Amino acid sequence: MKDYARIGLEVGEHISDYENFIQYIKSHFDLEKLDFVLIMMKPVEMPRQLWNEWAEFFKNNHIYFAFLYTQQRGAPEGKDSHLTPEIVVELKKIAGEYFLGDMIGETGGMASWLEGYYDDIHMEKATFETMSQAKKAYVDHVRSCVEINRKLNIPSVLAVEATLFSRYNFEAGVDHTAIEMMCGNPEIMFASARGSCKAYGKSIWSSHIANEWYGGFRNDDPLKYKRLKIAYYYAFLSGAKYIYPESGDISIDSYGYHYDSDHAFCKAYRETWNDFSEFVHLHGRPKNGPEVKVAFLHGNLDSYTAWGGSTVWNHFQDENWSYSSAEKGWNIVNRDLFASDPWYHSHNYGRQDTSFSAPYGQYDLVPVEAPVEVLSSYDYLIFVGWNTMTDEIYKKLKTYVENGGKLFAAIPHLNTHDLRNEDYKIIHNGDVSDLFGCIINGPGRKHAWGTKFIEESLVDQCMYPCTKDGACDPMCADGFIKSTDITIKDGKVIAVLSDRFKNNMDNCPPILIENACGKGIATLMTAWDYPGAESLRNLFKVILKAILSAEQRKARIKVIGNDKIRYAIYPENGLDTLYILNTDYNHKNIVTVCNNDIALEIKVNSCEMRTVYISDGFICSPCDNTIALEEHQLNENKYHLFFKGTGSHGIEWSVRNDVGSIWVNHTQLNLNTHDEHFITNHEI
Repeated sequence: MKDYARIGLEVGEHISDYENFIQYIKSHFDLEKLDFVLIMMKPVEMPRQLWNEWAEFFKNNHIYFAFLYTQQRGAPEGKDSHLTPEIVVELKKIAGEYFLGDMIGETGGMASWLEGYYDDIHMEKATFETMSQAKKAYVDHVRSCVEINRKLNIPSVLAVEATLFSRYNFEAGVDHTAIEMMCGNPEIMFASARGSCKAYGKSIWSSHIANEWYGGFRNDDPLKYKRLKIAYYYAFLSGAKYIYPESGDISIDSYGYHYDSDHAFCKAYRETWNDFSEFVHLHGRPKNGPEVKVAFLHGNLDSYTAWGGSTVWNHFQDENWSYSSAEKGWNIVNRDLFASDPWYHSHNYGRQDTSFSAPYGQYDLVPVEAPVEVLSSYDYLIFVGWNTMTDEIYKKLKTYVENGGKLFAAIPHLNTHDLRNEDYKIIHNGDVSDLFGCIINGPGRKHAWGTKFIEESLVDQCMYPCTKDGACDPMCADGFIKSTDITIKDGKVIAVLSDRFKNNMDNCPPILIENACGKGIATLMTAWDYPGAESLRNLFKVILKAILSAEQRKARIKVIGNDKIRYAIYPENGLDTLYILNTDYNHKNIVTVCNNDIALEIKVNSCEMRTVYISDGFICSPCDNTIALEEHQLNENKYHLFFKGTGSHGIEWSVRNDVGSIWVNHTQLNLNTHDEHFITNHEI
């Protein structure tokens, strides 16, 4: 069985004439292509009979629907919500499963707004003593919104979220997160949605594409519409279930501009929607994906949002709560990590340059509170930002490593304080030898030194820029680094701080330690600061690149391209489906797909996506997206592939020499007359 994404739209962003909503939808969209509608409410009372008319219309046309802002800023004056228990009963009775629920919005603003936003909405600016208090205040606020819907017996509480706070929304009782795409970097936002869903047992998440507001200020800019197209396809390959535009398709009313539905700009929104709807209804994704093997840990009480503010938990009154090294480490993941290394970076190793990508193309941000079973689905877990360590978290991480996982952390991630301005109090009084192979005695002194990697990593195929004798220039010198007073137990010193070409290593404080713990390996960065500190960022990036490159080398499927390429792999019963998206606005890209000793080189046009199917015996890719593999069978080295679509289509192939036969829709390929890379044509 395939999992089909559902394409939708939002109605009501710029209009509040509820009586005409259905007509707007019918006159601008093909109902056969429309799977979902989000109805945005305004603080304007709605005629009672319209609720039933909407429910009947959506049910009769097999369209799922939900509401946005029935409460919060959309509630009529003096009311908690547009909805009442009686209305909800009738909606459920008439529409059944097509009534998905009610959506709350923009709660993540409580950690991402700037100070003036509070003044504009007449909202009190909170102050906190501890990070725990701040997080509790946020969760309590979201829970109060959730409870309004629970009392109404709403089928599901959804939340549109423009930050990394899906995890906290789930903790507050939200059932379904929809990421507001284009506000910040959607790649890290989607990674957070996936990881949070896994941590809290949620099966789906969605993409709310706010391209009118956040795709660019200039509506006459052609790149804005290319950006919209890429957004749709990136949401698809990332795993979003419901994918829909916030606005722009019916009218544009933003940044001082107004265009009605007949304007070329609005037509461009609808044309992009129509093209994507054809793709979505043809291409079902395998259910077991996308495959993700590396996750960044979203630490306990971390309030980095990836969009908006510059103070932790929006605490504006205390400079200790401004973004610091704990939060700025995320900028490496958010902005720098997935850009290809320059050609002159001599510590980028391998047959091919894979420095632009995580293994299998995707990474997650997984909350540290996730069950160990969820954490164990990843090969590597990496701490980045704030974490208040607890005995429960430490024990869980140790279990993860003992069972074969690989963990990266830094000294501050072991801190048990939840205060912004206190020195670190390391868990277990600093004795972390059972996990990291060392005892942390306290802070050392400051060094304006660089780093030398003096030992090879314990991690298979992890290639740090290491020398055998330590005689080399120190690297990554970028200001003062405070070292840590460490007692080494079973750990292995991988890198040290150094200020000269040749050293007596006894005088060089450790900066990176690895420890074999059970079946896995724990790595500890031993500076007395977060990896996001200005003096540590370059070193942190070198370490992360080495980690990701090592995991790439071990990946069963490799995609060789450049940093304009985005991809995801969906495994299913011996046949992997690979989606490759070229985000380059200007040029096509050549991409090589490798699976053991099979390789297929394909062209991906600008702002286009290719689908590739991979087995042990072959790799193939339709030359266009108007056909899709519906079913496959393998029997005694014979492959039977069944594509759906219409018309004549080319398929590119690379096939192992020992494959018995390949059949495409009951027609056998003549493998004896073809070169290693060939194209066949088929009537589907």
